[in-house]
Amino acid sequence: MIFKSTNIELEISIIGYEFASYMNDYDDRNWLQVRCCYKNNGNIICKEYPSLQTTDLKLLKKWLGNPPKRYT
Repeated sequence: MIFKSTNIELEISIIGYEFASYMNDYDDRNWLQVRCCYKNNGNIICKEYPSLQTTDLKLLKKWLGNPPKRYT
């Protein structure tokens, strides 16, 4: 998914699972390797981290499908 404004862009993509699927521990086998790229005025920073679990991804998808109203 890509978020853009005038000069800033944030791209988040799922690379795959951090560990092999044969892991016995539920938490260990559900970590996703995530790649984030931040672009600002020609500068680019990209990092990869095991920073989401499959359940987090489902919640994020639900939240983005129904974003909260902004408060003023």
